[in-house]
Amino acid sequence: MTIITLSTVGFGEVKPLSDLGRMFTVVLIILNIGAITYFLTLMSQYIFEGHFFRDYKLHNMEKQLQKISNHVIVCGYGRNGQSAIEVLQSNHIPFIVIDKESKTAESNTLIPYMVQGDATTEKALLEAGIMRAKALISTLPEDADNVFCILTAKELNPNILIISRASHDTSISKLKHAGAHNVIMPDKIGGVHMAQLVSHPDLKEFLDILAFQNKQESSLVELIVTKQYFCDKAEILKSYKVLVLGIKNIEQQYDLSTENLELLPGYRIIVLGKQPDIEKLEFQIT
Repeated sequence: MTIITLSTVGFGEVKPLSDLGRMFTVVLIILNIGAITYFLTLMSQYIFEGHFFRDYKLHNMEKQLQKISNHVIVCGYGRNGQSAIEVLQSNHIPFIVIDKESKTAESNTLIPYMVQGDATTEKALLEAGIMRAKALISTLPEDADNVFCILTAKELNPNILIISRASHDTSISKLKHAGAHNVIMPDKIGGVHMAQLVSHPDLKEFLDILAFQNKQESSLVELIVTKQYFCDKAEILKSYKVLVLGIKNIEQQYDLSTENLELLPGYRIIVLGKQPDIEKLEFQIT
């Protein structure tokens, strides 16, 4: 009788019910309708308010995050974080963003992968694949948070390259001691940039064009050598239409004057040219 009543099949009674039995049936029907109505209300809110699609998107993102490797983790989605993301995106470098507030970031089409959480914690860094990442950019607004973020990242992955933002001169040594390879002060760089536009306007404009222009135009890039290669700068310019500006050897020393090049694995070369020509040279030395 309970199954017949709850399923609303409408068969007759199995046996005649007493008045007490009919009262029990009425209460059972009311409770059943109330439970179903409540369940349908919750499901409707879950679907139509976007919770279902957001959870589905997050589930797929978590599965994809586990497959990403050799990527860059950007901690903080402020002004500096957004600028870093634009450069990474333009250079086709995979990245994952960690930020406490994900609403603004999720609406940005430039961010394919987002982890909502505190970048100073192991949980957020592990979700972002810190063990598989090649670099971390910490752009948190507080220097103390950047220090904690670097310490946590270095503990999880000692070999990761770390670049951090700093707001005060006194924080630079602390950030480097924590494990940052490079420390950038955006406010200071901005002042230097404006002063250079006064002292060397054409040179600064030229460097800005190289840094931010379209990839179809000339670009200034760094290439890592993985195969031994012998040539000279004139030959590279003639064969690949690429100008070699400098070479950094294994001892981390720059050579800007040598015409004859002996490129060995581990060397880095700074070249200027169009992106298709640079890719041809990169294919030859890697």
